[in-house]
Amino acid sequence: TNIDGALSTALSQLQDSKRPNYVLFLTDGLPTTGETNEMKIVENATKGNKVRTRVFSFGVGYDVNSRLLEKLSREHFGQTDYVRPDEDIEASVSRLYNRIESPVMTDVQLAFEFDEAKTAEGAPVSRLYPSGSFDLFAGEQLVVVGRYRKAGAARVVVKGSVAGKTQKVDFPAEFSKHSKDETHAFIEKLWAIRRVGEILDELDLKGKNDELIEELVTISTRHGILTPYTSFMADE
Repeated sequence: TNIDGALSTALSQLQDSKRPNYVLFLTDGLPTTGETNEMKIVENATKGNKVRTRVFSFGVGYDVNSRLLEKLSREHFGQTDYVRPDEDIEASVSRLYNRIESPVMTDVQLAFEFDEAKTAEGAPVSRLYPSGSFDLFAGEQLVVVGRYRKAGAARVVVKGSVAGKTQKVDFPAEFSKHSKDETHAFIEKLWAIRRVGEILDELDLKGKNDELIEELVTISTRHGILTPYTSFMADE
């Protein structure tokens, strides 16, 4: 399958930025011809996406390259769904149409305003996943994880477009310096998994980087995440 060529062709045909653009990509995600490097496929698609086209990936079958499909969807403001061989793919596509026909807010961006943060100290929140802007559809939830360098009272500002008009809502939040118990300990691992994925993507795209590998091993061993660089630690 020439995934790189198929995506490039589809994206190049969409040139009208005044209307929503969608690409429904049905594939097993296994590139066998043309460009086969997963991260270069994503990079090429990103360069070819000139009008903020949303890419919705459907992984078909059992032997699916979920890493590539999830990355394509994240980078192109879409979502990924999976269809087993015995499932009706039309049902999955219909569910997608029901979602995208009811956008709640598009081009959504998050901002964090701390009461006592100083601009000179740098951004109080960093390494957000997903980063950049995204869309929200009816009945959908979005989980955003990140790191913060300053504890204290803050406001989370959500800004986006609703029916073509810019709207903004905000609500208070408390960024704790230390957790009182382990109730929310799982959040730290959610962030670690996203960060590990980002590092692996970077290594695949640009080659070996000792600093990134060191960070990868540190995060992986601390949070118990198995990677190609820490597989030697696994108990057979």
